[in-house]
Amino acid sequence: MMFTTATKRIVAFVLFVCPTWGWGQSAEVDAVIARMDSLAAHIEYKLRYGARYDTAHFNKYKFAPDEVPTYHAAVYEKRMREMHFVVPCQYNDVVRGSIDAYTKRYRRLSSKLLGLEQVYLPIIEEVFHREGLPDELKYLAHIESALNPNAVSPAQAVGLWQFIASTGKMYGLRIDSYIDERRDPYKSSVAAAKYLKDLYNTFGDWLLAIASYNSGPGRVSRAVKLAGSTDFWKIRSYLPRETAGYVPAFLGAAYTMKFHAEHNLYPLYVDFTFKHDEFVIVEQEVSLEKIAELSGAPLGLLKELNPELIRGVVPFTLKPYKLRMPETAALRMAELVREHQTLAALLENKKDEDNKEKTLAEADGVPEPGMKKAVYHTVAPGQNMERVCLQYGVKAEDVVLWNGLVNEHEIYPGQSLKLYVPYTEAEIAEIKSKKAKPAVQAQGRGVASTGAYVDPQNHRVQSGDTLWTIAQRHGVTIEQLCNLNRIPRNQTLYPGQVLRVR
Repeated sequence: MMFTTATKRIVAFVLFVCPTWGWGQSAEVDAVIARMDSLAAHIEYKLRYGARYDTAHFNKYKFAPDEVPTYHAAVYEKRMREMHFVVPCQYNDVVRGSIDAYTKRYRRLSSKLLGLEQVYLPIIEEVFHREGLPDELKYLAHIESALNPNAVSPAQAVGLWQFIASTGKMYGLRIDSYIDERRDPYKSSVAAAKYLKDLYNTFGDWLLAIASYNSGPGRVSRAVKLAGSTDFWKIRSYLPRETAGYVPAFLGAAYTMKFHAEHNLYPLYVDFTFKHDEFVIVEQEVSLEKIAELSGAPLGLLKELNPELIRGVVPFTLKPYKLRMPETAALRMAELVREHQTLAALLENKKDEDNKEKTLAEADGVPEPGMKKAVYHTVAPGQNMERVCLQYGVKAEDVVLWNGLVNEHEIYPGQSLKLYVPYTEAEIAEIKSKKAKPAVQAQGRGVASTGAYVDPQNHRVQSGDTLWTIAQRHGVTIEQLCNLNRIPRNQTLYPGQVLRVR
């Protein structure tokens, strides 16, 4: 078959200048949503108490559990007009393909996004309202990161808003060896709002601003020039494949989040909230691990509340650093600092106490009156937090902090709760008595003590010991052993090391 010169030019134009021609209607949209699905998968660890679908509240249409509703095109078009967005919401086959992806093929992703909205959208909405941006732009965070503040792209874009380092710094985000504010939901949202306003001022059109957020203003400007139009749908075929699917994916996500009940979709909640208090730290480097020890706040929760601390350390700074903490933990820290006058004095005192505690353990010392021990309580059927606290003489807020709970109502039958209670006088007397017996027996035989007596509170590591063998010997789990000694599961043990076992 022969081609004329003119025909060859047309073929070249189609292949190289119009790269999206010839694709399926939703192929590029599916690629964007598939990437979102992979990012959302990394948030599973936050589902601490398992998935729960709030169907009783949202299932107002009485759908069957597995029913997947489908509607006529006119219904979708009418609903999109009812969204009353400032951003133009045009309905077409590509947008329909995006809606079908969220409401049919990626239903679990949509449920996850609905749940995560409860955590992150209040932050984004507050920032965007203050900056004067259309509220619906908040759904861009769904497309960028699947609402995962720790998302990292292959191009090293980071956070809810997927900033690369240079753009993040341009918009005021701190990025260094200790802090990466791209991971901070509030600060990164402020930067995203400023960037989106600049893009809108460049193009005067929100769809073009959204497209340029994905691919950069240079590529969008080139597409506008090639198409001879500022209409996104007319320049779409001149854009990179991901950007061509990015705007329809945004519109499909906005529709799905608005009309999820109409598609029998409900939030998959996460037991995590950004509701918090703040503890101000100035001129003091301190680790989150140390803050957790002092305040009783779960270390994992502190890391989730402060994702920008990439090393788990608040670095030395002359400016006040506002550390997010649970309210009860922040109050406890403030109280401790008042007692010691400064945070530095509190940390030094804690260091002295730890050294003294270590010395007592190594010397196989007995507990003094007032010292506390960790005990584990299994919640019985019908037992609530109040009954547990009355049984052990502890406070509900302490139990919440010790166990990383969301609130005092998040307990269930069979759950193991870690509690700290004082040694009784009888227990101290018994330990003293047992520690004295081996020495007396040895003297009675006229020989030195062999040290065969096993201290019920501590275990001195012998050659060949592992965390598993020690846990089995003392009737505890490896997790309990690690928690008691504040060590990781892969901790290397050495002969002579003393571990707490009670």
